Amino acid sequence: MPSTSTTISTSETFDYSDADVIIRSNAPNQVDFKVHKLILRLSSPFFESMFTLPKSPLQQTSVDDSLPIVDMSESSTILDKLFRMVYPIPDPVFNNLDALTPIVQAAHKFDMQAVLGSLRRVIVTPAFLDKEPMRVYAIAATYDFGEEAKIASRYTLRLNLLDYPLSIEMKSMSGYYYHQLLQMHRTRGKAAKQIIDSAKLSCRYSCHSSFWTGWKSDAAVELSERPVGDVVFSQEFMYRNERSTCERASAGSQYCNRVNVLIDLKKAIDSLPDTI
Repeated sequence: MPSTSTTISTSETFDYSDADVIIRSNAPNQVDFKVHKLILRLSSPFFESMFTLPKSPLQQTSVDDSLPIVDMSESSTILDKLFRMVYPIPDPVFNNLDALTPIVQAAHKFDMQAVLGSLRRVIVTPAFLDKEPMRVYAIAATYDFGEEAKIASRYTLRLNLLDYPLSIEMKSMSGYYYHQLLQMHRTRGKAAKQIIDSAKLSCRYSCHSSFWTGWKSDAAVELSERPVGDVVFSQEFMYRNERSTCERASAGSQYCNRVNVLIDLKKAIDSLPDTI
């Protein structure tokens, strides 16, 4: 459909003198990308099919160089990043998931498998996994990126899924993947609790009736929400369950095997399955 926008500029990066097609971004601030059909055809079955269709008598052509114009529904920002990933120039840098998500969506729409391969590696970089593992998992689940979903699922163990705020990525995630994640959390939490319940402590200063009882109870609650050992074995979590000064003096000595028991417990919990 011919554009009615009066604000049309040309991309500074994609303004090739030997271009044979203009890809025009969505209104209102439209940008013309003067690019090569061959490169787009090789990168995307979508464009390959488009360029093999008979030319419509209503199709626009540019005034200056008579190049065919293809109007797209994507913004100039999205098209710029996509084209940077198919042309032999440096790939764009993604500093946050808000910028990355629409690029994944567009690459999936155009069936750009090489671009998707690169984006799959980007979404599981530590910066994203450490900060927003649930959003990463949701993106991977939406596009059936199985390996990336497994990687992200491990990082979600630090989250209480039922208290985690909703994100737009979760809206398009399948119930199958979400159920897998809930099941992994639940199964790991139960297994961790069983490991703790079965542990025995030997202490002449009654750790069992003071520290041990309190810690086991609190750890069971914590692991049911976040089934990862980092919190329950932290010094902060431990010391809030201390009940007497004699425990601090005796723990780790010949009179109390608490330290060794806790080390073994952490190893056992850390070894539990931690991906979907």
